[in-house]
Amino acid sequence: MDGEIFHIEAVNVPFPDEDNYKYKVDFELNYAEWVLDWEKFVLIEAGVIRGGNYTWITQSMETFTPKNYHTVALCENIHSKFKSDFTSLQYDAEMWDLHFWWEQPNNHWQ
Repeated sequence: MDGEIFHIEAVNVPFPDEDNYKYKVDFELNYAEWVLDWEKFVLIEAGVIRGGNYTWITQSMETFTPKNYHTVALCENIHSKFKSDFTSLQYDAEMWDLHFWWEQPNNHWQ
């Protein structure tokens, strides 16, 4: 915008076999600072499988501010409990596993 790149922040999220409490606390501390500098946010995810992370992240955001974000997913499971605002590809996790070529085997999903 106006010749400037948008500011990007990474958000750490738990694996399915981890509790999200410490991730949620870290996110909320960061978000409390981010809203001092920015009014609107775009959450971008390569793959939304179950929707758990987008759910707790957006709920955390909405405890501080009214909805001031859009969610984007490259791929989203049609059975996900969270539905992104914009999705490039929907897939059925009951038929296919989502696995990107750059990912290494991950034993947290077994």
